[in-house]
Amino acid sequence: MTVPVPVLLDDRQRGGPFAAWLARYHVDRLRQLGLRAARVIHAPGLATWLDLEAAESRYLAVASSDGTASLLSHELSPVAVLGRAPAGGAGAAGHRFAVSAVAWYPRDSALVLTAGLDGAVKTWDANAGVVAESFDMGSRVWALALSRLHCLAAVGCEDGSVRLYDLASGTTLHQLGEGHDRAAVWAAAWSPTAEHQLLTGAADGTARLWDVRRWGGSLAVLDFERTSGSEAVSDEAGERLGESMAFATRPDRSAPSRVGSSFASWAARSAVPDPAAQARARGARAHAGPITGLAATPDGRHWLTAGGDDALRCWDAAALTNTLRHFPGAFNRARRPKRLALALAGDAVFAPSGSAALGWDVATGAALCTLRGGHFESINACLWNEATQELYSAGDDRLVLCWGHEGAGAGDEEDEDFH
Repeated sequence: MTVPVPVLLDDRQRGGPFAAWLARYHVDRLRQLGLRAARVIHAPGLATWLDLEAAESRYLAVASSDGTASLLSHELSPVAVLGRAPAGGAGAAGHRFAVSAVAWYPRDSALVLTAGLDGAVKTWDANAGVVAESFDMGSRVWALALSRLHCLAAVGCEDGSVRLYDLASGTTLHQLGEGHDRAAVWAAAWSPTAEHQLLTGAADGTARLWDVRRWGGSLAVLDFERTSGSEAVSDEAGERLGESMAFATRPDRSAPSRVGSSFASWAARSAVPDPAAQARARGARAHAGPITGLAATPDGRHWLTAGGDDALRCWDAAALTNTLRHFPGAFNRARRPKRLALALAGDAVFAPSGSAALGWDVATGAALCTLRGGHFESINACLWNEATQELYSAGDDRLVLCWGHEGAGAGDEEDEDFH
């Protein structure tokens, strides 16, 4: 019997049995991922980070240890290199040291941001290959996070500071509290539903949730010992978290995205004593080792964190509790950031583990696949392309690889410019 398309669409929107079956089908297909041998590219240096432009999912940006960022098509064909001096020309205005993170501006695929160990954050015109804006953060930059909901970029530095950068005005706004107490901030991610919430992770194993409208300290600190059956967050922290979540759903919510006296005065009025002070005082940590990566599921219901204690943890984003979901085989002894990749609308997650990429079912923690045999050195970043159902990986062997299904990925005509 043929089911009418409108019925299937309605079932999918309502999360009915067909939608559940389809989700399970796609998750199970991840077990069949294999290396696409025809899609291999060599980066100019150690490939440290990956990002995919959100508009059409057709272009990748690859951060490299030689101070450049390469732009590739989704088929891993070279398009451009940012930060490299033209032949016979003067030095390009690139990074002096390794590029630690790269990100496409979600609202304009012609803009690419890079962050480097020279302490600079740069905004590039991808079409012209030139720097549009450059800011010196005064410390090595390890983490860079952009949101689709506003124009703010979060920057995590080696000195433990977390700073906001306004892409609309091209200026820095302010520093979030006291940061991570001088522990290098290795990871940062915005909530996809609560637009003013930012989660950061540091080399000391702490993960802090911030409401960027507040001038004071962090909103909460993730504690791996706090589960759904343990003692709740302090009253003040819980109250502030509730206010933040409620504000995110208000139809009249607004916060200035441009710097100025109005922002400073508005943020100062929002300053309150640090609600996470109690958790910080008792040394609450999300991991017993450094936090190497974190991500939020697209529905905003869960946070995922990866740590150097061989653990991948799933957190309830509303209660800020450890769900105790077990992800077997999550070997991770990294001492630098590693990018996690969420796939299939958050149903699956991939994480670097040595020279392999491991995949799990987010809902159950069940292992889905182990992708080996492509990289010869440690993988630094995993990136999922929802449009092509492919996984990209980048590593210290200077390789960027593609993992997919046999027979998938018909070639498309590529544009020379980014629109």
